[in-house]
Amino acid sequence: MDELANTTTTQPAREFIFRGNAVAAGGFLTKLNGAPVVLDKQRVTVHGESSLPIIGGISHSLVARPELAFPKIIEYGACSTVAEGTGDTKSTGTTLYASVQQVRVTNSPSPADNVPALQSVSFLADRLAISARSYHPNPGAPQFQLLNEPDTTGMSLLLTPLKGTPVNVPLHLTFDPAYLSPCTMDDLDARFMGDRKFFDDYCASGAASGQLVFGKSKLPRTPEGYVVTSIVTSIRRGEQTIRGNVLVEKGLGTITFGKVIMNGDSRRVTLVRIKLGSREEGFATFAGTDSNGIWN
Repeated sequence: MDELANTTTTQPAREFIFRGNAVAAGGFLTKLNGAPVVLDKQRVTVHGESSLPIIGGISHSLVARPELAFPKIIEYGACSTVAEGTGDTKSTGTTLYASVQQVRVTNSPSPADNVPALQSVSFLADRLAISARSYHPNPGAPQFQLLNEPDTTGMSLLLTPLKGTPVNVPLHLTFDPAYLSPCTMDDLDARFMGDRKFFDDYCASGAASGQLVFGKSKLPRTPEGYVVTSIVTSIRRGEQTIRGNVLVEKGLGTITFGKVIMNGDSRRVTLVRIKLGSREEGFATFAGTDSNGIWN
């Protein structure tokens, strides 16, 4: 009893619970030749994934020759991802990287597209890659940043007519430099209220709902507390400039570039998301990172 009476309890030091994920590529069809597609659980539709356990560490995935579920429509080559979580009791860092090579997503027009001279449209890229890092001080607000501009080497559309020569249309993205430096959620709210271009770019992305007042409104949140925005402010399709981060392409579907879902503790970024919406239907995604974590 004396031994029990003399036992003291000390409060354990705060520990960081890591969470970091990176995905290189994935895609599947929901409708093929007019019929619904039921996914086969034995056929993988995602390649190149790295994920951290709660203790952190290093996770690396390399898939040199992925076995594709729908290679005639969703095709890509080598996939590579890295997730790294390190630190001490004062601060931690999570670094994420995802890349995929030789991307080709092809669809054909439906009658509703009203482009009878077009046989097919392909989204192409030699390489798509993104890298991001989060910093979690103890105490303090988390900071997030892209380590450099995402890589979109060789990104283009290939328009193949029923007759004649295919036309390659280059695609170029303009990235918001705000995401290339470490920033907290409070930093972005302050910029939204004080930087007119940042405010206008957000409103042009189509993410805004309700009435926003420059200088007074913070970045709008979903009911769950997330901000939905993009690291991309404009798209150049050949000689045409499109404000925002969404490209609707007849004969292919809808391409969303640089979508961000974030709150004060996490930031998820997807470089390319394609919703196939012409003759065939489905989804494809390339180069995504998701950084999160909390002190406990």
